[in-house]
Amino acid sequence: MHSSGERLPDYDFHTLSPTDFELLTRDLLREKIGVELEAFGQGPDGGVDLRARLRSRSPAGV
Repeated sequence: MHSSGERLPDYDFHTLSPTDFELLTRDLLREKIGVELEAFGQGPDGGVDLRARLRSRSPAGV
């Protein structure tokens, strides 16, 4: 059940491509934890899917 008490529709996540699943995960995490996330497609990234982009609160950028 959704937090508002309404039932969410069933969805078959197996129909998503690996890239679409990665983007869905990024968007859900971004919404839930409020952190900007960068997604990476397939490539020579050593298996990295997401990276958090944190902003520094220091004027020196540290």
